[in-house]
Amino acid sequence: PSVTSIGSCAFKGCAISGELTLQSAQTINDAAFSNNNLEKLFLPNIVNLVGASNADGTFAKNIQLKHVDFGESIEGLRRDEFYGCTNLEIVICRSTIPPAWNFGDPFRGSNSTFLIYVPDASVTAYQEATNWSTYADRIRPLSEYTE
Repeated sequence: PSVTSIGSCAFKGCAISGELTLQSAQTINDAAFSNNNLEKLFLPNIVNLVGASNADGTFAKNIQLKHVDFGESIEGLRRDEFYGCTNLEIVICRSTIPPAWNFGDPFRGSNSTFLIYVPDASVTAYQEATNWSTYADRIRPLSEYTE
């Protein structure tokens, strides 16, 4: 069966490790996957991460997390989604339109050197977009990404 939404704290602290692909989820709420040991995260159909209103971000405190890959449909991120992800190295955002940031920086408190890969034709749009411009020097064309 398909799951379109994952509730708050659904898998918080469940010792999920390794790689996670959420094929059908469109919305993931507060702290749904925080405090785990995820290393790679693939979100091909996610539309919104709606966590961190007053709770941990959706994927906060996954200290092993190195790689996040958003599909083309991502529209929005919220504050502290990846807070405490101190090993974050790569964020791929396949949307041609920079996703909106609601209520602050989703990458606050994460690794200070991670790179962001976006569609080649959208590099300038991301570098100039409200909030994304904070990370302008880290935004790269997706064609430069090699695993």
